[in-house]
Amino acid sequence: MSNLRDRIRFEIERRRLSEPFTVKQLKHLAESNGGRIGGNNVNLKHINSVLANQSIGPGPRRGESVKRGQKALFQCHGRGTYSLIYDDYEAEIEVSETPPAVQAGDRRGRATPPRELTPLKPRLIAQRFVEYLREMPYRLMETALPGHALRWPGRLALGWIQRLNAYEWGGHDWAATEIIIGDFIRDLRALRGTRSPGDAGSIYERIRLWGNPRGIKRSGAETLVFLEPLWRNGTILDVDSTLTKLYAFADPDNYVIYDSRVAAAMLTIAEDIFRIKNIDDAIVDFVKLFHDQFEHLGLYNASAGTRPRGYRWPDWENAYGIVEAQYDANTLCKLIVDVLNEPKSPESKEPAWTLREVEAVLFMAGY
Repeated sequence: MSNLRDRIRFEIERRRLSEPFTVKQLKHLAESNGGRIGGNNVNLKHINSVLANQSIGPGPRRGESVKRGQKALFQCHGRGTYSLIYDDYEAEIEVSETPPAVQAGDRRGRATPPRELTPLKPRLIAQRFVEYLREMPYRLMETALPGHALRWPGRLALGWIQRLNAYEWGGHDWAATEIIIGDFIRDLRALRGTRSPGDAGSIYERIRLWGNPRGIKRSGAETLVFLEPLWRNGTILDVDSTLTKLYAFADPDNYVIYDSRVAAAMLTIAEDIFRIKNIDDAIVDFVKLFHDQFEHLGLYNASAGTRPRGYRWPDWENAYGIVEAQYDANTLCKLIVDVLNEPKSPESKEPAWTLREVEAVLFMAGY
């Protein structure tokens, strides 16, 4: 709950909550969002105490955390009613004499984009991803011995085909990996007919050992519980680094592997493509426009992938374990497949591009 203030700000900026707000309103919002505020789960039992402890007012009152020297995050107006306390930088942005377009923006000073610039259409985003990965050279990274720096050999990959051919996982290139994945897909297709707990447990364990041996171990009966809603109506109940692979192989045309490396690639590519620009004297934060379309994509358990990297946009939420983030990743990657397979696309090939190939390219970009 330590970042409850940021989660509440997230909801306020998206006009799902207004200031001042009551504890009752905040809990109702969380309940309507499946127990989440700002995209993350919260313990409803602790909201009252967190707000009280980290607030000041009315009058000289100070919460217990504030008394111990922590920064006050909320202003209490009495009767369970609160508003956020903004730091000096945010306050300056709020009251400064800035152009009207900037004043219409959020409290970080990012302007509301001119109407003709919003929203970024999802297919346009997919087209920009395809262009970026086509034109941006990729250098294969090799992990050095412990205690040595990472190193990048001289071999470059240019374009989608070369990037795909640069794929490597577990000592296998893409051609060998396709065979392994094909076996998983075939066995899960057979399992859909038999619903055998023994076979389900065996398939899950093979996927876990292949993708992440440190992943959660599950029985065959548990595996079938996760697969049933997927097979019944294409939805899922939960997700993690192993389940995302299970879903991708059980429904290969609709689900993508959304793991830490694919997530890292999506964010860093989006930040490189969509930058802050000054358009007609308005500050336009295009990465926010990207986020508006795929609002659940974010930091995967705070991982930045294998390659050293950082993120410049401050509002990425945690995406690990978030079902909606899996859905957003599916949508974006399926659109990328569509763009790659357009008749006049420079990347069009036979056989056509698949979700497995797109996620492989993104996996290496986040490696």
